[in-house]
Amino acid sequence: MISKSKCCMAMLAVMIFWCRCVCPAVAAPDPNRGDHKALTEAAAAMEHGERDRAKAILEARLQEADEPHHFLHYLLGNICYQDGEFRQAKIHYQTALASEPDNPDMVRNLALTLYRLEEFGPSAEALRRAWALGGEEETDLLVHAAQAWAQVEDWVRGERVAAMAAERMAKLDVNLVRLRLYMATKADRLDQAERIVLQALARKPDEQVLWSLLAGVAIDEGQTVRALAVMETERVLTNITLDDNRKLVFLYDRAGLPGRAARVMETSKAEDLEQVAFLFIRAGDIERALSALKEAQKIEPSTERLKTMAFLSFELARPEQAMVYALDGLQADPADDRLRILAAHCALLVEDYPTARKSLSSVGRQSRHAEYADKLLDLLPER
Repeated sequence: MISKSKCCMAMLAVMIFWCRCVCPAVAAPDPNRGDHKALTEAAAAMEHGERDRAKAILEARLQEADEPHHFLHYLLGNICYQDGEFRQAKIHYQTALASEPDNPDMVRNLALTLYRLEEFGPSAEALRRAWALGGEEETDLLVHAAQAWAQVEDWVRGERVAAMAAERMAKLDVNLVRLRLYMATKADRLDQAERIVLQALARKPDEQVLWSLLAGVAIDEGQTVRALAVMETERVLTNITLDDNRKLVFLYDRAGLPGRAARVMETSKAEDLEQVAFLFIRAGDIERALSALKEAQKIEPSTERLKTMAFLSFELARPEQAMVYALDGLQADPADDRLRILAAHCALLVEDYPTARKSLSSVGRQSRHAEYADKLLDLLPER
């Protein structure tokens, strides 16, 4: 964007140019004296923050002059840009460029105006030309050009221009890497996408974001094992983010390694601990699954979790513990006859017959477990 201070400085620079190059050395009639006066007054108005007055002065001079100097159009274009009048700014810049087509500032300002008008293709071309005219140190112009190409979905040309910018930057710009990667991926050039990230990692191997991006490329290519290797490297070399850690869990689970997925999942949230437990159950590690659920229950008590803990404890041949969990679950949900049957089974195993009898007698007569409960009651010893 063209700032107000840059606009004012541009006007002052034009005044210096005018005094040195345009004004005659002798006091003879000067056909450009009116232009000189208009520029002087407009510059003074801008210095005092009177942009509207400066604009009026320049517009008046353009109307009365037969052949006004093109800098009048250029400066008026700057003011129009500041006022958000981009179509008028475009007209003034184009008029100025007709007289001085290789002025890098004019080309740049026209390019930025075209971007504002959403004329992205012409804007990208003009931005690259402004960079070529103004010197290779202005890599931001190439970045803007790449963004303009992205707007019209010319991914190949956009990535090529972004690569030119990256080559000329002294420091690695992670956001530019993201932009290049995005455009290469959209162009379906996954080999180029991977190359972009690898080149960036060669410059900054401890940048966590880059490892995450490289893993993303591997995932897009369907290379789960490669993605796992990249993310494990990320864990070793950097402080892996929670999101990436979850992505790693997902990849291990997708690779058929739920136990490994659960072990790498570092979290303190109850819902995430439940996911850890689910993964351990799938891996057949019931002990660790129960441990994860216990931690989750401390953070955020849940009736459904208690029920699961009861059944897992029973599977681990811990009837007394299972009975406690089942009875606690029944206090919160007394209608769960399945849990009541489990409590009775556990009570029988630890020879707590009163508890077994109470649980079985409480099974509803309309319950699908009623017949089974009656059979168990018949097996209980006499009181």
